[in-house]
Amino acid sequence: MELAEPKAELAEEEQKESKRGKHKGLDARIPKDLPTETIIIDPDEVLAHPELYKKIAEVRTEKLDVTPTRFFRTVIIRNKYKKRDDRSIAPLIAPAPKQLIENSYASTGLVLHIILSKYCDHLPLYRQEQIFKQRFGVEISRKTMGGWMYLVAQWLSLIYEALRNEIRASGYIQADETFIKYQDPKKDYCPNGYLPSTLSRRNRAP
Repeated sequence: MELAEPKAELAEEEQKESKRGKHKGLDARIPKDLPTETIIIDPDEVLAHPELYKKIAEVRTEKLDVTPTRFFRTVIIRNKYKKRDDRSIAPLIAPAPKQLIENSYASTGLVLHIILSKYCDHLPLYRQEQIFKQRFGVEISRKTMGGWMYLVAQWLSLIYEALRNEIRASGYIQADETFIKYQDPKKDYCPNGYLPSTLSRRNRAP
């Protein structure tokens, strides 16, 4: 008895799961507003003599693809101008665009990528440092990234204080039973902690 090819088995299993209702169809699982790249493949005979052939139909195959993280350099050029017929007027130049971090080479997109990787994907800064260097040849020290994270935390402190005051003012406080590890400078290990949540008095269970 011959064994089916692994790729064929995988494709067949995907179809079975879709028919059984375990997985939604491709259109339901993939957002319709995703950018689409269309690749047209024609036979060599048609490419050589297109005037001899007429298209009668097409066969479509859809795949879900992804572009890995891509670093690129952004160069901002602000041209300086002087008035031709009046040299007494000071030269004109467009104001510099506002920066997320003044006097820093970090763009908003880079800082956002580091934040999401650290706090949503749970990638510590030292791992991001290694990934940037080994995969992309970009050297950003964890100390530098830590400074950026500190500034972002300071900006968000107002939101943090507002949430804390709301929790303390509530008549009923809940805690997520899923613990997380946190660092305590007074201890030589990472204790377990909990994230507080709140129910307003209006929604409080009797």
